Amino acid sequence: MNRFHRYAVLFAAALCVCAGAAHAGPTTLKFSLQNPENSFSTNNGIKKWIEKVEQDSNGTLSIDLYAGETLCKGAQSWSAVRNNITDIAWIPMGMYAGMNPLAEAIFLPSLPFSDPMTITRTANDLFEKIPALSKPYSANRIIALYTSDSNNLVTSRPVRTLEDLKGLKIRTTAGPFVPMLEALGAVPVVMGNAEVYDALSKKTIDGVLASWETIDGSRFYEVAPYVTTNSPFGFSLFTIAMNRKKFDRLPDEARNALLKNGGMDGALWLAENFSFATRKLAEPLQAKGAVTIYELPAEERARWDKVAGHMTRERWMKDTLESGKVAREDAETVLGVLTGEKTL
Repeated sequence: MNRFHRYAVLFAAALCVCAGAAHAGPTTLKFSLQNPENSFSTNNGIKKWIEKVEQDSNGTLSIDLYAGETLCKGAQSWSAVRNNITDIAWIPMGMYAGMNPLAEAIFLPSLPFSDPMTITRTANDLFEKIPALSKPYSANRIIALYTSDSNNLVTSRPVRTLEDLKGLKIRTTAGPFVPMLEALGAVPVVMGNAEVYDALSKKTIDGVLASWETIDGSRFYEVAPYVTTNSPFGFSLFTIAMNRKKFDRLPDEARNALLKNGGMDGALWLAENFSFATRKLAEPLQAKGAVTIYELPAEERARWDKVAGHMTRERWMKDTLESGKVAREDAETVLGVLTGEKTL
């Protein structure tokens, strides 16, 4: 073979390689979600978020959703991402008590936030500026970090006063919700969300802390039709987390699409469309008689705040410092920013 022919063969081979790369399909990611396939927040939040990411990736990403714990159990989501069982997952971080003591301050009662977008903005500021808060989540790549709407008290009998709550067994996640309920005279019961409906129907628990999406999607109203709003039970923290190696290996356009829909902007979009939007579910549930809603009057709410707020914050500070994972300066800064007593 002469030199011309050799170069022609090499050039043709290079063209084949380039053509193959140009026509290569998108990278497919597995997305694990514990919520049901057709729940409000899945349809209104996660599915639309996935569509935005795919569109912004210009065909370089395809995301397959595995809802309803079909790929992994909710409580195993963090390790499933880290161990490459799933590429990406929506994770309620309240299931991992002790992993990140500073982040658990977001669960504290009586914080001065009226909607999930406002506290999500503050949480992301803290995440970006306090390394001790972001470091415990470094095993996975955090795409977005945001909160639920404020939790409601959902019970099998009416709760209108502090006295009505005393002795009731209330399901919660671990962390600050436990001492908060104890301070209010309730009995906290830590269990997974999938067990709650059965426990309520069998009356082994009397109630649960839940958002409107969970009340509707998990049909808690069938076994606990009384919803007390304006209670001081605070917010839950969610992440969309991705396997770090998988993220780093993505094509630039695919990686940029995730970054564009993550960070502060993505978190605020999720807080509004996933969390805040679930308030829409209250009215139809009430209209069809599925729930009886009672809003705590300001003076009654103040009683709950006085009993639970200060004590729970002191308990959080004590437990956080005793964990040996956090410096006092960082704990005081996080608590001060969340309570409005400090700025970053």
